[in-house]
Amino acid sequence: MGGGPLTSDDIFTSAHVEVRDKEVADMVKDRDRCLQLEKYERNATAVLAKNKNIDDLNVGELDALLAWHQVEKTKGVEKADKLNQWKAIVADEKQPPPFSKWTNADDEILEI
Repeated sequence: MGGGPLTSDDIFTSAHVEVRDKEVADMVKDRDRCLQLEKYERNATAVLAKNKNIDDLNVGELDALLAWHQVEKTKGVEKADKLNQWKAIVADEKQPPPFSKWTNADDEILEI
């Protein structure tokens, strides 16, 4: 019914598996965050490439730009408020927060 007695190797292996599972979960969380931020950056640069006048930006375009700058999305915010947020970012010449890009090397570490 039961296995043999536990050895120190069994205990070490069990502890190591728990640590590795936590590391993997953290890396998956980091990967998802990095990939989301990369998507925000792609969407925002596509909007900026249109060279539209700020006042001509639609809600979706403003959402893309604000997401890139990691402005927390608030439910029920009107276009005028989003426009004012974007105008303030432009006026302050604020750069989007830096982030690390997910690489193939990161994927390889995750798979080990």
